[in-house]
Amino acid sequence: MPIIRQRPDSEPSTINEKTIADFTRVVEQTGILKQSAEAELDTTDD
Repeated sequence: MPIIRQRPDSEPSTINEKTIADFTRVVEQTGILKQSAEAELDTTDD
C-alpha cells in the first residue's frame, strides 16, 4: 500500500464512511433532494 504523506501542519480529515452514511441517511429521511428534483420537473405553465 502506498504511503500518503501530509504536511505536518495539515489537519486530518473528519470525513469518513460513517459521516457520508449519516449525511446520506439525513438527506433521504428529509427528502431534500427529492423536493428539489420535483420542483425542477414541474414546468407547467398556468
